[in-house]
Amino acid sequence: MSHTSHPEGVFSVSLRLSKPSRAHVSVAKCREIGGMWMAKRGRKPKLSIARAKQALEKSGSIRTIAAKMLAVHRSTLCSFMNKHPSLQAFADDIEEVLKDDAEDQVIKAIRAGDMPTVRWYMELKGKDRGYVRRVESTGSGGGPVEVQQKHDLSGYSDEELEQMLAIAEAREKREALRKSEAHREGKAALTREQMPGQRGS
Repeated sequence: MSHTSHPEGVFSVSLRLSKPSRAHVSVAKCREIGGMWMAKRGRKPKLSIARAKQALEKSGSIRTIAAKMLAVHRSTLCSFMNKHPSLQAFADDIEEVLKDDAEDQVIKAIRAGDMPTVRWYMELKGKDRGYVRRVESTGSGGGPVEVQQKHDLSGYSDEELEQMLAIAEAREKREALRKSEAHREGKAALTREQMPGQRGS
């Protein structure tokens, strides 16, 4: 048996057998020989629906993994699937089967008493029964959340920053003085109320 290659990439197979009755070669055998010849020439096997289905089934319909198994780029596989709707439907069926398997594992975990899975399931499926995760965002003491906006000070000079700092310190001193005076006034008022002679006034 010998191979003859042509510039167009077409090859022919010639058989030299002693008996003419054995000269029949099946199509599958020719394809096998052709694949071996292409591998020796450094060419990738042609993408087919059968090979794509096998890769999708083994990879769980994950396109990237299936493409690596087929030795092609992911975009090539996706383009091939778009051209063959039956292949896309096959991949969708695999995904549905995986969803069924995942749900089966969730049910098994719930029946086994896995509480994290139970809580997760009820938060998703048991909302009509009051199983809703409640998230509250409050500030200190249950008050509103205070948001402080941060300013970009990179564009100010050192002199401007010093002036801003002095203004902020003066503001803090005035606020502290105001609170101190209010505290003294409140304390004095409380003292007057406690004095017997001042109760009727």
